[in-house]
Formats: sequence, C-alpha cells, structure tokens
Amino acid sequence: MPSTDDPAGKEGLDPVPDDQGLGGSSLSPGLQSASGIVRSVSRLRLLLVTVERRYDESHRRVLAFRQQLRRVPTRAVNGHLAVDAYLAVMAETRARLQRAEQEMEDLELLKRRVTMDLRALELMGKIQRTQQELAELREQARWDARDEVAAEIRRLERVAGEFVAEAARSITTSEEPPPTLDPPRPS
Repeated sequence: MPSTDDPAGKEGLDPVPDDQGLGGSSLSPGLQSASGIVRSVSRLRLLLVTVERRYDESHRRVLAFRQQLRRVPTRAVNGHLAVDAYLAVMAETRARLQRAEQEMEDLELLKRRVTMDLRALELMGKIQRTQQELAELREQARWDARDEVAAEIRRLERVAGEFVAEAARSITTSEEPPPTLDPPRPS
C-alpha cells in the first residue's frame, strides 16, 4: 500500500498551478479556439479518471482500516498484543483511517469541480459550433432569401443564447467557494 503521508508523492496528483484551471475557472480567454477546448477537455477527462481511481483506492483503504480496528481488540484479548501495543496499533490505525477519509473528501471535491468545468467546456464547444453554423447561414442568407434560412438563423441564435446562459451558470457555480465539509469543532 503506497504511503499517503507525502502529498507530493501521490501518483498523478502533483499540485496544479492556478493558471492550469483548477485554482480558478478553467475557462480562460486562451480557450477560445476549438483545439484549446479539445485539449482542455482531454486533460480534464484524464484528471477525472485519475481522481476516480485514487478515490477507489482510498475507499478500499478506509474499509481495510475499519476492519483492522474491529480485529485489533480480539488480538489483545487473545493475548497476542500487550496493552501498550494495542493502544499504539489502535492510534496508528485511527490516524491512517482519518487520513484516508479526508483524502476521499478532498477527491470528491476535486471530482465535482472537474465535472463542472468539463460541462462548461462542452457547452463552450457547442456554442462555438452553433456560432460557426450561424456564420455559414448568414453568409448563405446573403444570396438565399428563403424563409427557411431566416428561420434557421433565428433558431440557431436562440440555441446559442441558451448555451451561453447555461455556460454562464456553470462558470458561476464553479467559481463559488467550496462548501465547508467539516463542521466547526466545539472548544
């Protein structure tokens, strides 16, 4: 089992500077190009897979530590552990359990953030595709004055507006401060 005491040693979860999207919104002005969106979506999907894998590993450790906490008293009762050794094992196991549970909470928070940013990026991609279609239709409307073309332009303008509103809601939601997961402890 890999040690979780060293945050820099966690597989694939090295700290990410704010300019790479996780400290602030990943929807920076540099993502205006379709290839920028595709790269960001790919990066976030890879991060999401890593986060989910690490969450599963943490969950397995939590289950193992809980099982160990149930078994250690039996070892002391059966004479396999002295009282001091029993207390030391219980304290160490509880500390590891708490670290694993905290890691699960942290990973869940990161997963929610990555999922929100992915949704916003996917919406930006839809907006760009809709705007491209609109530009093509407007160009076509210059020589084709049929009502169908004008109706399609109005429909695409409405759809683009809906995508923009949804993306704005998604971005606003992702920029809200994270909820406090631990209640304040009484003094």
